Amino acid sequence: IEDRSDMARIADAASLIFGPSHPARRAMHTCAMYHLYPTSFEEHCVPSMETGEDGGAAFVDQKGLFRMIQAMERAGVPTRFPHPSGFYELLASKRWTYMLSLAPHLRVPPTVAVPRMLCEQDISTAAEQALASLGEVKRQQAKFGGGEPPRGEVLKGVAKLGFSWEALDV
Repeated sequence: IEDRSDMARIADAASLIFGPSHPARRAMHTCAMYHLYPTSFEEHCVPSMETGEDGGAAFVDQKGLFRMIQAMERAGVPTRFPHPSGFYELLASKRWTYMLSLAPHLRVPPTVAVPRMLCEQDISTAAEQALASLGEVKRQQAKFGGGEPPRGEVLKGVAKLGFSWEALDV
């Protein structure tokens, strides 16, 4: 895989290429393994190229990657590494953190999602709304967990982008 166009070609033809008559499908077990990192950065941009020691190797467009993986799974080739597409997307996007932060037995830190467009429109408003939402999540966690509600406002937090690797976006 060189770029998103390679993934698009595979996604568009997966059912034809890897259909039931493909020689690999004669094997007792067939699976796919993807050693690629989905990212939201543009391909070959400075942050991707400077991450790690390999000039951004294996960093690919997240939408293209998941489209390709899902096409392969629909063609009957299950994913074995790193995870099936739905689960891998949930982990790599970091959506699981805000989805599960109100489950007290999981002990996930208070987490909220901020839409990218809100940040692009007005970063100050986005930050204010995120901190207010974070305060509400903390109150709800205390309520569900039987703890003391927090006193005062939330004044700081950590921002992390989905599909980021090696602490690039923290």
